[in-house]
Amino acid sequence: MNHKHFWKTSDAKCPVVQLEGEKEAEVVIVGAGITGLTTAYSLVEKGKTVVVLEAEEIVHSATTLSSAHLTTAIDYYYSNIQSKYNSNTARIVAQSRKTAIAFISALAEKFPCDFNFVPGFLYSEHDPGELSAEHRAALEAGLKVSTETKMDLPFDFKQALRFEEEAVFNPYQYLNGLAKYLNNSDLCTIYQNSRVMGREGNMLITDKGSIEANDIVYATHYPIFIDMHQTMVYPYRSYMLAAKVEEYPGDAVFWDTHTPYHYTRTCEIDGEKYLLVGGADHKTGETEEDAYEKLEEYLHGRYKVKEISMKWSSQYFEPADGLPYIGKSFDGNEYIATGFSGDGLVYGTLAGLLISDAILDTALYTEWRAVYDAQRLNPVKASGKFAKENISVASHMVKDRVNAKKVDKPPVLPPGEGKVVTISGEKLAVSKNTDGKEMYVSAVCPHLKCVVTWNKLEQTWDCPCHGSRFSPSGKLIAGPAVLGLKQIDVSFKAD
Repeated sequence: MNHKHFWKTSDAKCPVVQLEGEKEAEVVIVGAGITGLTTAYSLVEKGKTVVVLEAEEIVHSATTLSSAHLTTAIDYYYSNIQSKYNSNTARIVAQSRKTAIAFISALAEKFPCDFNFVPGFLYSEHDPGELSAEHRAALEAGLKVSTETKMDLPFDFKQALRFEEEAVFNPYQYLNGLAKYLNNSDLCTIYQNSRVMGREGNMLITDKGSIEANDIVYATHYPIFIDMHQTMVYPYRSYMLAAKVEEYPGDAVFWDTHTPYHYTRTCEIDGEKYLLVGGADHKTGETEEDAYEKLEEYLHGRYKVKEISMKWSSQYFEPADGLPYIGKSFDGNEYIATGFSGDGLVYGTLAGLLISDAILDTALYTEWRAVYDAQRLNPVKASGKFAKENISVASHMVKDRVNAKKVDKPPVLPPGEGKVVTISGEKLAVSKNTDGKEMYVSAVCPHLKCVVTWNKLEQTWDCPCHGSRFSPSGKLIAGPAVLGLKQIDVSFKAD
């Protein structure tokens, strides 16, 4: 299996059509992941004309790189929401997440995707009282949660909370079904392999076409171009293994209290059963070369492993104040959805409901929209995270430039390695693939001029400031950058 297509099945995919020429629509949505397609569906069902632009193909979206579990529980913990905000905010978060899962459940009737409700277990392996505050807060938020003394896991634990009404599904089948439905509608067109490169007023421009719309929705996981929210959400990477083991846990989702935490579930793809284990998270651009080793060590320490079938990773964004930013941005006709933490499938669905509610002006979710308001500024609630993360960005902007060693010619590297050096005053990103081919590109991210770092695990150049990612040849993998790394001719530099 290709690591980018773990969830892909034999289902016929949505036709791949690229945007060409000049088009118009009432709403243009950038990004065909769960946020973008949920928004499109909600608008089309109310009669709006919509165009969706996807930079690659739908199967490559962040949605299809997830472990595909849906939880009312949150990464940030309800006890933290209560403490930082108040009990009413915690209640709204719980209620809105339940609504998002119910929405997916309803659409799963239309688009079969192995959707099942299962219990979820948050557990501590070390402290028997660690989860007491979260238990109280989750109950007060209106969730069905109880303490648990038994779990279907092959190892010991000290304390566990059981959450009802959690769920699992196949995200590829879900998105693919939703995309085909929208594409067959007279009101929606999905253009794939159509990366947005620029904006002029209400017009978005790709390399082969443009589209003008009344409203623009950036469902890109992170705002593209240059946006104030890029100082308010911070990129992290998480890693996953798909393994076959002798004894599988029960049908449930499990996650622990480690830092970073581990998340586990079982699934079946084309008749083959797998155990999915994720974790080993770290800040993008600050690569831990042993991330997969850490996950394998965790896996082997708790299960009898027959084989590890696949490894892959994904990116997520942490918000400054614990809640996503969803809704109208600081530009009058522009909407964003970002800062989902590790809860992107549920928050992404919720974002689609809230943004479509705002565009349609139906006021179904007015109270919820206020909680997630993308224009909110919470200097006290966000101060610690905001300061830490932006000091890190500033540090990388200075330190990585200074630390790039000055050399007279490109370094000789072993296969699979990459290095940033300075030659003739220019920052050069040098890498060698496993076949021995050397590649030379600018080390300066075109977004805000940070210096990229080499990610040996994934053989990519990653920006530690805002999370843009590039192939060794400089091709853009993920924004907020909209251009790749500049190709460099090193012939004159090696004289």
